[in-house]
Amino acid sequence: MNHAPHSEAHPWCAVAASRDVPVQSVIPVMLEELSLAVWRSSDGSIHAWHDRCPHRGMRLSMGDVAEKGLVCPYHGWRFGGDAQCNFIPAHPGGTPPAAARVRPYPAVERNGYIWVARQDTSVEPPSLPAGVTPVRSMHMPVSGERLAGFWTRACLHATGRFSRVESSCPETALFQSYVEGSGSILHGKWQSAGLGVDYVGIVQPTHGGTCMLHLAAQEPLSAEARLGLNRALVALRHEISRSTACEPKWGMNHECV
Repeated sequence: MNHAPHSEAHPWCAVAASRDVPVQSVIPVMLEELSLAVWRSSDGSIHAWHDRCPHRGMRLSMGDVAEKGLVCPYHGWRFGGDAQCNFIPAHPGGTPPAAARVRPYPAVERNGYIWVARQDTSVEPPSLPAGVTPVRSMHMPVSGERLAGFWTRACLHATGRFSRVESSCPETALFQSYVEGSGSILHGKWQSAGLGVDYVGIVQPTHGGTCMLHLAAQEPLSAEARLGLNRALVALRHEISRSTACEPKWGMNHECV
């Protein structure tokens, strides 16, 4: 199956669950090689900025969110929701220069996730099935393309085991290829004791050929189903780590045990 490159696909990518960025908080995010500071203001609005202060290059994701904006941890420069510096502690009575501005990126919230685009766009973020809720996000030590390959060979069972039984979860039910988005959206069904839960995995490309997998499932979601999906996600990462550890390394004799 051929997959479209990220850069030629949909401009939006999910980077975090909305619940992971509460009011007046900031988190660091990697979108491919782009470092972002994703933060929520006191009024609940979400922002995604280049993770560098224009003054001395400090990471803004290490700063604090005040009532009137994001504050750099180095010299305390404060940036409002428009990404423009509105206060410099060393010059409290002065007006910050127009050049004192952080590069913002488009950011919206849909289906319980924060979506970021690398450029202005009139395209809407990808749609997820109605009624899904975030379950867990986990870093995976492979690219989104390779993760899709593991996903198509796997079933996420209630036991949390990584199964290769293709007949119980055919590839067509687990993988819906690349949507018009940066990353992929994978589909599947978790089954246990006669219960079935539809779930989706949203792939966020990060740096160094790795990715984040954001797992969401259809409501209502029982405690048993939530636990089973969490265990399955851990098992999937374990299988990926085990398989990639067995890959030949340049200049090394490596055996898979």
